[in-house]
Amino acid sequence: MKLNLFSLVLSLLLATPLFAQGNQPVWNNLKTMQMRIPYGQSVYSFPLTTPRRITPFRITFVPTRACTRFSVYPRVRYQGSNTLSEVRFQNNLFVTDNKKVELIEINFVQNTYRWQDCSISIQSMATVAPVPPQRVFAGVVDHAGGFVNRKPVALQGSYYTQDIELVIPDYCSEYEVADLGVVTSDGTTFVAPESTRSRTISYHLPQPMTVASLEVSLLAPRAQSCQIPVYVRPLTSPR
Repeated sequence: MKLNLFSLVLSLLLATPLFAQGNQPVWNNLKTMQMRIPYGQSVYSFPLTTPRRITPFRITFVPTRACTRFSVYPRVRYQGSNTLSEVRFQNNLFVTDNKKVELIEINFVQNTYRWQDCSISIQSMATVAPVPPQRVFAGVVDHAGGFVNRKPVALQGSYYTQDIELVIPDYCSEYEVADLGVVTSDGTTFVAPESTRSRTISYHLPQPMTVASLEVSLLAPRAQSCQIPVYVRPLTSPR
């Protein structure tokens, strides 16, 4: 049964460090609910105040005598959709598509007590990573693992810039990003990274350009999905 994949997920999140000390992510609390989880299976829906990208996210609780163990199986509803979509489970985290989420549904299963009284938190890491100095968040490279050549990436707007950075999140392992292509009406300009030795991969364009779309070549282990934020250093566009 698919729900069994998520047994003990919540307690593992609290008992096992997900990241090495000194490389801790910052988690943004989306929802905290005081809940009575009945025996058997129950489903609850949690709408977000504002649709937003939430990948990856996690579901945590503080173990108490009244709240011990259960399984979770979340689904999400993306903005503009009328149906619920599955999420991927990776490294004790739930991974969604690179789309804005407006509702999270959680299917709980607990077969231990008549009910459990718990404080449940839904936390996202997607939009709270510190923005590099003099940069703005421009979009996300959504990669499902393996090798992808010239993956198209649409940014969330047009930016006049000469500097672009990709920041590999801590939960992504063994990722390599090669040349980056800047797509303009005159064609695609490819730029080699200034350095590949850190998680921040910087590209300096030969001249300032208005950028709205990229092409990125990536290499990672198969099934090692990752959502890589893109930042730009905006410049004043010439008139």
